[in-house]
Amino acid sequence: TQYQQLQSQINQIEKQLEVYHEKTISAARLTQTMHDLLSHSDGVRLITLASKQNNEVLPTVFASDGSAALIEDTLLPQSMILEIEGGYFAILDYLTRIESLNWQIFWDLLDYQVTEYPLARVKIELHTLRMED
Repeated sequence: TQYQQLQSQINQIEKQLEVYHEKTISAARLTQTMHDLLSHSDGVRLITLASKQNNEVLPTVFASDGSAALIEDTLLPQSMILEIEGGYFAILDYLTRIESLNWQIFWDLLDYQVTEYPLARVKIELHTLRMED
């Protein structure tokens, strides 16, 4: 029946939301994670770590078996600006650690400037998405 089909679609969407929710991270936890990674990264020094205000709300579309459901106002971007200083390989190691985290973190900007060889200053803008509460 149509009711059972709709219920099945709802169940599939709820499962997809659960999987996605596991990949999201709060702004506070992201900030703490960046600090923790820095404390285990020799040769990298924190210059700036700040949240970037972003009021944009993104609609989410989940498609399954040719059907799609639009769930509006569910994804909130959380942006962060991180500025670090260090040698090339220390910075590369830090960035690799960020990439290997279990959460989905999106890179918006990476500006690498050599300040005084071998030191460089790197400005990173990144964001993650979280489900609206």
